[in-house]
Amino acid sequence: MKNILKTYDQLVELLHLLDARLLEGYGSQFEVVIQAVGGFALMYHNLRVDSKLSRDVDSIKELPAKVYRLAQEIDGSGWLNDDVSADYGIPKELFDNLVFVDSTFKFKCIRLQVAVLESIMAMKLHAIDNMTRRGYNRHTNPRTQDPKDVKDILHLYNVKNEQDFVREFPGLDCYVEKVYIADDEANTPVYVNIFEKYELFE
Repeated sequence: MKNILKTYDQLVELLHLLDARLLEGYGSQFEVVIQAVGGFALMYHNLRVDSKLSRDVDSIKELPAKVYRLAQEIDGSGWLNDDVSADYGIPKELFDNLVFVDSTFKFKCIRLQVAVLESIMAMKLHAIDNMTRRGYNRHTNPRTQDPKDVKDILHLYNVKNEQDFVREFPGLDCYVEKVYIADDEANTPVYVNIFEKYELFE
């Protein structure tokens, strides 16, 4: 996976350029919905601004091929993608409960929606939990950015322990439970709490 490091302003400019190309090619009646969940969504919420982690526009909603093709013509770095569900392995029940808000940007053909931080955190916790369950050993870690992003969101909400977390995010309380993992390095059962394992609380 490419690690795209666009600035927030660069991504906004690319979206405006894409919108202009769509308007020119297909007219004002054409609309594409981009539901941002990745680096751009975090930057929209004033997170991951100066990070060396990936900063691009990840749309969880599949994009028409012609939109993706125009995005590549404008900038071939891969700044816009719609393969997010595969990265996270998102189950239907989580996918159906993601919440988006319309962005404040004014476009002619693009309707840009941004995931709320609670939904971004749900995706991140699922990715951490899923990665840990899938192949746990003492050296296995989830994608580098996920624990860091969760920590940043928890810090923003001033959540410092499991009690704070359950009170602030009651729908995500399942992630504070210890889960059984088949350890491939030991014959004894291993029980893991992802908040403890990845030191998600300050």
